[in-house]
Amino acid sequence: MAMLHSNAIERARQARRSLSLVRQRLLNPTARALESCRPHLGTAIDSLVRLQSELEKAESQTKSELRAELSALRSELAQVNALMQNAAAFHAMLAHLLTPQADDSIRYAAGGIVAACPASTLLLEG
Repeated sequence: MAMLHSNAIERARQARRSLSLVRQRLLNPTARALESCRPHLGTAIDSLVRLQSELEKAESQTKSELRAELSALRSELAQVNALMQNAAAFHAMLAHLLTPQADDSIRYAAGGIVAACPASTLLLEG
């Protein structure tokens, strides 16, 4: 039974290493980087599910070590989740900026936003 739990602890550590790699990739959240994170995240989530079920069967001496690994794995997942949410928000805003807007009254130029129909600067007095 101790061998089973040492394997579980090693799986948790491997999952944490995978999440560390994911965290590094998400520092530059390109579409390719996001896509390459998918298998690592799946592995980490599967490991978390298996470890939670093994925690229920663990002996008291290995339970505390397994709990510590699970806690660290949850923390890593929370950090990766925050990075993924930020990456999603970044790409959503980028898509919004690149998509033509329904409002044709403004245009973009090198100097910033300019009115499509500039206001008249000529004043006539009669």
